[in-house]
Amino acid sequence: MSKTFQHITNFAMVILAFFIILFTGMGISQMIDSMKIYTSSEDSFLYALEDGRYGELVTDYHRNQVVEAKSTETMEECYSIARYYEAALDYKLALQEKDEALQNKYKLQMEDAANGMGELSYAKEEIDHLLGI
Repeated sequence: MSKTFQHITNFAMVILAFFIILFTGMGISQMIDSMKIYTSSEDSFLYALEDGRYGELVTDYHRNQVVEAKSTETMEECYSIARYYEAALDYKLALQEKDEALQNKYKLQMEDAANGMGELSYAKEEIDHLLGI
């Protein structure tokens, strides 16, 4: 083999090794990032509430509950709205199914959640109007 050929193959092997290390590092970084547990902040809850994205509130509420995220007073009020919305959806389904036992159960859950809404209690009327209950 000629020296020129050896230099070219050595250079190619160095380049390939560099890319293998680079892509391996990127893959590990993505794996670590995908394993991180994200929580929703107070601002996220307030933006979702402002936009009327109540389903997102429910999702974020459950995510924060699972990881036992720290909450503020405002977040607790948002949690109450999420619980109210979830119970209101179930109540609406119970109305459609004409199941009085479930209607009473979900109505109690709605009342309990409404008591914790505090300054954000305007959302109760919005949810009731949205769901037609």
